[in-house]
Amino acid sequence: MTFTRDEGAPIKVSEAQIAKFRERKDIAKLRDEIQHTTDKLEKSRLRGQIGSVLETCKRLQLEQDRQAYFKEADRLRLQGFEPTPTPGIGGPGIAAPVAACFIAMQTAGRRRIATERHKRK
Repeated sequence: MTFTRDEGAPIKVSEAQIAKFRERKDIAKLRDEIQHTTDKLEKSRLRGQIGSVLETCKRLQLEQDRQAYFKEADRLRLQGFEPTPTPGIGGPGIAAPVAACFIAMQTAGRRRIATERHKRK
């Protein structure tokens, strides 16, 4: 195992998850309060509160997604497999195939060096 970046780890929360957060009852209640108040300061405070709740939800969801990902990645590594970076929900997106290529090249290079060292002995 190496202590380098894991290119397949989630780095953001999906839009679908964010949409679910926006449907929460507490967010709906705050939006309703915004509709029924005329005080600009109060509206601003309520919008800030919505933003704060959404940011907290996103942070907690990302933490949960990353914990699940690394638990699975550790399980695979214990079995001798390297998790393959894949673009997807919360993942690195378009960079994943490129990262996978670099990881494969790096792994092949390490194997070649190890083989050469073994032959020298």
